[in-house]
Amino acid sequence: LAATAEGRKPFDPSRSLKDYAGNTIIGTKSKASLGDSVLKGEQAESISRLHLKHCTGLQVQVYPAWNGSFPDEAPESIDKILFNTKGLRALVNWGIAHKQKTLHHVLITSNHYHPEWFWKNEYTAAELDQILKNYITTLITATPEMDAWNITNELFIHPRHRGTYKKDGLGKR
Repeated sequence: LAATAEGRKPFDPSRSLKDYAGNTIIGTKSKASLGDSVLKGEQAESISRLHLKHCTGLQVQVYPAWNGSFPDEAPESIDKILFNTKGLRALVNWGIAHKQKTLHHVLITSNHYHPEWFWKNEYTAAELDQILKNYITTLITATPEMDAWNITNELFIHPRHRGTYKKDGLGKR
């Protein structure tokens, strides 16, 4: 049974999703730090080929943790935090080279996506503000040609808790 919209041809699975997109950006995510992305991993070539056949956009995922943009080890002080933009830069470069719109995912998120040293530390509110400002400035400055930014993600806990904020690293709401 072919799906149709008023005034449109039926969907043909042998065609590319791009054929149906119009001005809509069709995209997939790709991580810089883990295998099986458009950049690396056993399936990089086939993932890239499939992505380019169907997509016009790339959701660049460079999380703070998991060999992402935050250092793996705690720095001596917040002034010594050096954020890694190598993976982010590589994904954006791939997107540009392949004429893809790029969306960065994600700047501000829950502790789950940060290295353990970050959320176990008892930073003051002023220190956290400074870290966040430095982090955002570093990422945006490193990739000024990024098309869009996903600013926040997963700041609330699951519905069974009625939409309250997630606990911080010290177990507070």
